[in-house]
Order: sequence, then structure tokens, then C-alpha cells
Amino acid sequence: MTRIFSSCRDGTIYIWDATMQLKRFFKKESGDALKKTIDPSTKGNKEGHMDQINKIVFNETHSQFLSCSNDTTMKAWNPRTGKCLMTYEGHTDHVLSAQYSPDKIKIASCSHDKTVRIWDAATGRCMRVLTHHTNIVYDVQYSTYDHGRLLFSVGHDKKIVVYDVFRNYFDAQHVVKAHNCWILGIDISVSNVLIASASGDGACVLWQPMHPSNMQRVRTSWYDMEQCLSECTVQ
Repeated sequence: MTRIFSSCRDGTIYIWDATMQLKRFFKKESGDALKKTIDPSTKGNKEGHMDQINKIVFNETHSQFLSCSNDTTMKAWNPRTGKCLMTYEGHTDHVLSAQYSPDKIKIASCSHDKTVRIWDAATGRCMRVLTHHTNIVYDVQYSTYDHGRLLFSVGHDKKIVVYDVFRNYFDAQHVVKAHNCWILGIDISVSNVLIASASGDGACVLWQPMHPSNMQRVRTSWYDMEQCLSECTVQ
């Protein structure tokens, strides 16, 4: 069964049966495609979010997913049962994005409160608060090929910050001239060969990470000046 997970401004998470929905769309079968609804606590579910959910993120094995909310919390869920496994509390403003480390031991999250936080995925304990940004932090991403050695964050201050996880989150470098506007999303190819960043300036830029000169090197870029690019994906 193929499932789709969606989130709403009222804090609700919906889990859909995609196969059933397609059959209904083509009028080949009738039935309820909505398999489960996780309602916010205002509707009686104390495990739910109190405000808008900004992002849903799965771990690599799809055994858990995270929801990031305006209620300043993150929550981990069992995708099959809809049970809340953990609530991560510590941010003081909207939580915008999060990412599991490749080993699934840690979680990185970012927020309107200008911080990146590192969490113990199992206990919910905040292990570290990173304050290298001077404005809203929109997205975080771990590298994958090198077992998550690098952590990238992007924000409203137009910066890409690179942290060396193996050196106790040493601030490896800042990339401050990547875009002319706030940077809303970042993604890294599985081989760590390319990084893509997307910005409110309408550009999606490809980077070669950690060039031998210790500078990020622009590979190429695409511009759509009519669009505010909030997310990007590189394969």
C-alpha cells in the first residue's frame, strides 16, 4: 500500500491510501481513501499539535516521521499507527524544518528563533543550540555519503552555514554571497557531489561542496524571477 502524508494549518495530519484515491479518481472503485486523521489537541487529541504544521520529514527507513509546527514543538510519529512517540520542546518560535541524521541517532531542527538545535532522537533532549544565523533559519540538511559529517543550514540572513559534526559542530564556513535574498531551502545529492539551494531571489543554485580551496564553488544556477523558490531537490 502506498500512503501519502499531508499536514494542515489547523495542526491536523492526514494519512491517505494513494492507491484507493487513484481508483476513486478514475471511478474504478469507491471507498474511503482517508485512512487516518491525527487531530490537534483542541479536538481532543492531547498528542497533537496546537498550531500549523510546516513540514513532515521521514527518517531513511520510513519507520518514523517528524512534524514541525508553529506551536514551537516537533513531534515524532509512528506512520502506521499514528501514535506520537516523542515531543521535542525547546525552540521559542515556529519550527520550520528538521532532518534526521543518517544514523538516526540525532535530529537537527531550525526555527524562527534564529537557531539550529541538535536533539537526541531517542530521549528528546536538546543536545546543542547553534546560533550562527542572525535571522530566521528556514532549512537544515545533513550530508549522507560521509555518514552525516556535514550539517548545512540556510536562513533569512542570506547565509549558508556549514558545520563539521565530527569536530563538535565547528563552524566550517559561511557562504554569504550565494543569493541576493533569503535562502529558503537546501538539498544534497546522495553522493554529496552537488548541493542545491533555493531562494526568494528566484534562483536555484547548484554547488560543489567543500571544494579543495575550502570555498563553496558555484556550478550553475537557474532563475525564475516570478517565483519565490521555497524548496529544491537534487538527485
